[in-house]
Formats: sequence, structure tokens, C-alpha cells
Amino acid sequence: MKRSLTLLLFLLALAGLTLPVPAHGDDEHEGHGPPRALLQKIFPTAQAFVPHKLSLSPAARARIEKTLGEHLEGHDLTASLYVPTQGGRSAGLAWMTDAHLAAGKSADVVVGVDLKGRVVGVQLAHSPVASLAAPSFLDQFRGKTGTSSFAVKPPAGQAAASKEVAKAARKATLILGESLKR
Repeated sequence: MKRSLTLLLFLLALAGLTLPVPAHGDDEHEGHGPPRALLQKIFPTAQAFVPHKLSLSPAARARIEKTLGEHLEGHDLTASLYVPTQGGRSAGLAWMTDAHLAAGKSADVVVGVDLKGRVVGVQLAHSPVASLAAPSFLDQFRGKTGTSSFAVKPPAGQAAASKEVAKAARKATLILGESLKR
């Protein structure tokens, strides 16, 4: 997949084309990809975000599910990856999933990794809990990889919700790490 991403980006750059995430503000989610503003916070120097179909082999899926101790949800398998580009070159990958918070509430978790699979940023969209979207919480994920511990210091009174965000960030990091191997 890494070769196909590189080839796709090269062909798009050669043709002078990009497929940026539409800049409709922060209204986008569920099936429409992460809001461009959040992707831009994770990759501030990116010029475009090229959507790419997620493709996990059965073996990769099994490794991720074994590591997580649970099955991936259907929407996780159909969500697009986003390739941030700078000067026609890939700067990493981004992907969005959801964190199931208490009382039936959820937040979209957008995770970006560099080309070595290290988290460069995590952002939340539509979080019902402001402290979970604070840089003081989210910056704890920087530098983590699929083999890292995702134990982080929760905001006051948000231990359970912060574990759900960490779980979603770990899932995203594992999926993006497997995607970089292809």
C-alpha cells in the first residue's frame, strides 16, 4: 500500500491535482471524513489531504483485533485514510474513528501518524466533554506507536471517558501502522 500511495500521490502531483478534504467547517463527520480544520491542526504544513480507501489484509485485521482484544467495527473498515501532502509528497496518514463515551455519547477521534507510524497529533470532533479536546490531554499521545502504552493522565473527573479516547487513538494508530507496512 505504501507503494500504491506513493504512486497515487506522484500521479496526482504530476497532473497538478489533489483531492483535498472539502473546507466546509467543522460540520463534517460520520461518513464524510474528518473536518479539514482538525487535519490541519495535526499536519499544519500540509497543502492537501488526499482520501485513500482503507485496505487491511485479513492477517492485518486479525493482528489488530488480537492486540485490541475486540473486533473492529464495520465503519472502521470502510473509513477512508487521509494522506497529508506537502509539495506533492506524503507527510504521513490520518484516520478517524469514534470513542464511545458514557451515557451513549461519542466523540470522533482523528489521529495522524508520521511515515514511521508515530503519532504526531490527535484531535477530537464533536466531543461532549471539552476537557477531552484540550491540548493538555491530547498532547500526551504524541510520539506513541502501536506498541506503546496508551495510558494517559485523564482530565479531572474523566477517567472512563479518557480511557475510551485512548482506546480509539490506539486503534487508529494500529490501523495506520498496518497501512504504512503495505
